Amino acid sequence: MQAFGDAIWAVYNMREMWRSLGPRIDTVQKIVTPGRNDPCSCGSGMKYKKCCALLLLT
Repeated sequence: MQAFGDAIWAVYNMREMWRSLGPRIDTVQKIVTPGRNDPCSCGSGMKYKKCCALLLLT
């Protein structure tokens, strides 16, 4: 029974160690692109789908 208790505490201590280290992965940032019907960000006054979106397709 003592070995079982020691194993439980070993797992708990390992969990605490990993929590103190923190995440190793940086959060992924999504690049915000304008929607098809939003005004174009270049300042032309046209919709994005009629202006700069066509440049990406060609």
